[in-house]
Amino acid sequence: MISVGAGAQLPIADRPAQPLMITVAEVRRPGTRHDLEAHLEIRHPGESSQDRPRSAGKHRRHSLGMSTPAPKSTRWSAGVEPADVVDLFVYVVMLNLAAEYMPLVITETFTLSLLTSVLLKLVLEVVVAIKDRVKARFKAAQTPAGKVVAGLSLWLLLVGSKFVVLKLVALFFGETVSLGSFWSVTALILVLMLARAGVRRLLEPSEE
Repeated sequence: MISVGAGAQLPIADRPAQPLMITVAEVRRPGTRHDLEAHLEIRHPGESSQDRPRSAGKHRRHSLGMSTPAPKSTRWSAGVEPADVVDLFVYVVMLNLAAEYMPLVITETFTLSLLTSVLLKLVLEVVVAIKDRVKARFKAAQTPAGKVVAGLSLWLLLVGSKFVVLKLVALFFGETVSLGSFWSVTALILVLMLARAGVRRLLEPSEE
């Protein structure tokens, strides 16, 4: 009992001592650097954080002073991925092999074959991107007419891209580089795509 004022007494309930429960949770915040923080919460047994008043339920965050470096990006500063460089090497090798064993394919120098491979890389990337969009429209089409239109668009893209490659090669390199006729450039592009897919699959990191 505690005396307050003149003869007034206020009862104070004696609260038995209870062990405290301390909860520490580590939180990683997204960003370029992940600061490691600890959320410290102290409460009595049987008392949830929702039952506590807001003023008393605030968590205190204590920085542990540790940070983890951000994962390194595989994209280079110039916006070129390593896979693009690998594709270019594959195109150069396959183009020179085609020039050696296919009479219709002609590249007078190695530099021209390298430049032709760069051109093929750019054109094929655009064609593949458009093809993926057309295929998505074909799958999303709900009516037979929509599927027919998407299918014709895909067929025109696959056929027309071969003529675009022939025209661009003739425009940039003239008679110094020749990929032959429609069928020879079709076979060459098919071999290039298969070789690229095989090398990419071979260089994929194992999931172990």
